[in-house]
Amino acid sequence: MLCFCFPTDLLLTINYQLREAISYLTAFENPTQDKIECVATVLIGAWVSSDTSQTTVRGVLKKAQNCQPSFIRSFKSDDSFALEPKVISILQSINGFTYSISRGFFHWGYPVLGMDGTYPFSLDSEEFQKLQKLILQISPTTFEDLENLL
Repeated sequence: MLCFCFPTDLLLTINYQLREAISYLTAFENPTQDKIECVATVLIGAWVSSDTSQTTVRGVLKKAQNCQPSFIRSFKSDDSFALEPKVISILQSINGFTYSISRGFFHWGYPVLGMDGTYPFSLDSEEFQKLQKLILQISPTTFEDLENLL
């Protein structure tokens, strides 16, 4: 049986390299401590529940992604993801709204109100495809119209 002697938060605090490695695996560019701890916990759980004599690192990562898909990054190149052209046009027409694609996720911001976030599903998920369809159907023109979808 595998046993960790320290709570996850303490382990990440005392081991900078581990913290940086876990940060890299998150879906976020600058993850908060709670998100790093969540990913670390999910990774430990995926490892412990795997047959470690038969699994690979990729296998553990996939298992962790299946458990917590909104927190663990995609390992595809960001260039392989693209929004539908009409969705891009709609988003660009919303005054003050910004967005980026990073680590396989859609990150958005609305600095006018000091708001930002990450859509909780990766760009290659069915849920994100549904979001694009909703944006096309509703065709929001203001952040307030779009906010309910995010």
